[in-house]
Amino acid sequence: MVLLAEYTSNDMDGVSRNVIERLQELNQEWKQALDLRKPPFQFIQGRSKTTVIPRGVCGQIEINNQIIEIVPKYLANENEIPSDWRDKFLRVLSFSGISEFRVDFAETIRGGTSESSLMDVLATAYADRLSEALAQGAPAAYSESEERLSNARGRLITKKLYPQLLQKPSELWFRTTEYTNDIPISRVLKWACHRFSELATDTRTINLLYDLEQQFPEVDSIEVPELRPGQLSLSSQHRRFDEALTIAQWLIEHLEAAYAGEEVTLPGILFNTEKMFEGFVDATLDTVDLPWDYTGDDAKTYQQLASGSPPQSINPDHIFECDGQILLVLDSKYTTMGSKIDTHGEKPERSYFYQVLAYGKGYQSDVVGLVYPKLHTESKRWELETPGNPLTVYVLELDPMEFLAGQDEFFESIRDCLIDLVEEGRETKSDA
Repeated sequence: MVLLAEYTSNDMDGVSRNVIERLQELNQEWKQALDLRKPPFQFIQGRSKTTVIPRGVCGQIEINNQIIEIVPKYLANENEIPSDWRDKFLRVLSFSGISEFRVDFAETIRGGTSESSLMDVLATAYADRLSEALAQGAPAAYSESEERLSNARGRLITKKLYPQLLQKPSELWFRTTEYTNDIPISRVLKWACHRFSELATDTRTINLLYDLEQQFPEVDSIEVPELRPGQLSLSSQHRRFDEALTIAQWLIEHLEAAYAGEEVTLPGILFNTEKMFEGFVDATLDTVDLPWDYTGDDAKTYQQLASGSPPQSINPDHIFECDGQILLVLDSKYTTMGSKIDTHGEKPERSYFYQVLAYGKGYQSDVVGLVYPKLHTESKRWELETPGNPLTVYVLELDPMEFLAGQDEFFESIRDCLIDLVEEGRETKSDA
């Protein structure tokens, strides 16, 4: 197993040339599949070794039986990767709600070891939850079908009497109802057992998944294109399968449906860390107890900034409003604050600064800001010297590590920070 830290130069000692070449071949495919700005792997070829820098991705891939795990930058401290990084990563992932992936892995991870891969943790979580649910029996439901039978069973389909009655009167069409385990939920659960058993490396987990797969003997095996995760829903009698189905659906979307193309299927699961951070910020701001209405990054945040052909629109990540007035507009940036440093300290990238200025003007908001996962300096503010909105630009930090250290304290600090931003903005407006 090879561990790589995001946005860090990693020497690929001990990794075969074939694996590195395969990574290079799939680089553009991953970029397209994950909607990345740049290919996820940068390669630096030296005289005797290759260095790889993962950019904007984390997760696990497997090439030629070589497992490679990529740790998000906020979990790798000065090139040291903590042994419990998978625990921390999955907690942030679950809270961020990426693809509605909200499963508590704490119990599963405590039973793992440092040798357990990320896919081992996911596979074990799935097997444990499915095993608990199956203790009360496999999911089943009444299924209706139409069959051509020689003996009457079910209800006769009168619309199909002709020309069948003339062609073969010994067989007629009947609509039958059967209580069966072969239903869409069971097919997805069985498929996930098989797929996780291929991805896991832990022998105990693989054996458990195999045993669980055998508990669906009447269920047809299916291929990924047949699965429709967004259309699956659980009835009240099947609620016990909720978490297992959540993991299975997530596996379909991220491992198969999102990556499987006509010409290539990408190995493993990689996450777009920029989108994951936006999801983390969105979940944080939605959780914080504030007396304002919050809107995350969706269609409601679109605003036309300028008419023309084509018109120019803006779409900030996070908006707070109260009584129809926009109080605060924020945009998430999964990067360092910027490399431009002058006598006054570090600055955000100029294009980002201009971006939130446009948000302030378009939404007539006095206060706008940029949100980073980590700042090397204290939060900063700029007061605009030009007339009109915005009046103030802030830079603030939402560090996932602070969230992991203590959620109550984290949410309280974010709440106090946001209230201070708005109050200071009001004071700036009254002084203007």
